[in-house]
Amino acid sequence: MMKSSEKQEEIKFSKNLDIWKDGIEFAKERIIEFYDKEKTSDDVSYITLKTVGEKYSKKLANIMFEFGYGEWVFNDSGTLEEMQEQILDILEDDKDLKDILKKKNLNREQLYRQIKNDFLESELANYLEDNYIDIGLIPNEIKENMVTEIRKGMLEDYSYKYIIWDSGDLERLIEILPEECFVTDHKEKNIEIEGEEL
Repeated sequence: MMKSSEKQEEIKFSKNLDIWKDGIEFAKERIIEFYDKEKTSDDVSYITLKTVGEKYSKKLANIMFEFGYGEWVFNDSGTLEEMQEQILDILEDDKDLKDILKKKNLNREQLYRQIKNDFLESELANYLEDNYIDIGLIPNEIKENMVTEIRKGMLEDYSYKYIIWDSGDLERLIEILPEECFVTDHKEKNIEIEGEEL
């Protein structure tokens, strides 16, 4: 059975498809006339916002309809997470986003949370993995402190990509992590040792 929130997104999506009917048609034509002809690889595929909603997430499509992207052409990135990242990148480059958010009484974090649930936690996980830390081994209390420190360091106009890296306190928290959280190069060393033994 469909949740009421999903049902609402479904209804909103149908309305948006009707409102943006001409824009979606225009995007389809551009895909055929330009995008498909200019693509450099058969692995690349282009889609309209209608397809984003049907294939990945109606909620995601509805947000982009609301922000005026009904005529846009998107890369078919293959996964919902990559689709979310693509949309976050598009919004980062939107020069009018600040004014639109002001009119909607939203800030960037609220918008990004709508697009990608708990995006801070997700960005934190990526950051820690890049630093050879197994996020599953971090005690919950420390993990919560990390997210709190990141939020504290945020400015309203910071882009989501730089929140993690601009929080100096985060490095301090990484330094106090238990040793077992780090998966540095002992895995690589094991591979080398096994290679020597063979």
